[in-house]
Amino acid sequence: MMKAKTIQADFSNHSQSWFYTKISILGSKKYRIRIRRNAYDFQSYAVAELWNGQEWKEVISRPIEKMLCSKVSYTKETLTLDETGFFEFDAEELLALADTVSQ
Repeated sequence: MMKAKTIQADFSNHSQSWFYTKISILGSKKYRIRIRRNAYDFQSYAVAELWNGQEWKEVISRPIEKMLCSKVSYTKETLTLDETGFFEFDAEELLALADTVSQ
């Protein structure tokens, strides 16, 4: 996989959740990764989407239980470097899977 160019990456903590969003360009495609780590697994998600020129379309999703960031608690006010890394690792994994699926 070629190296992706990150356009935007954001962390936030609200609504009893940590949110991570990353938009990247990989080749000629624009992807958005969205991860929500909520107190409850069923309210959490990890999704990769592809921009089709008009809207974001889901390419792949994974259960939060399979993601490293599932270890992170929404109650924390700040994340450690390791915890931030969990979200970033998961985002890169989702991006690689999405790019493989969308070929």
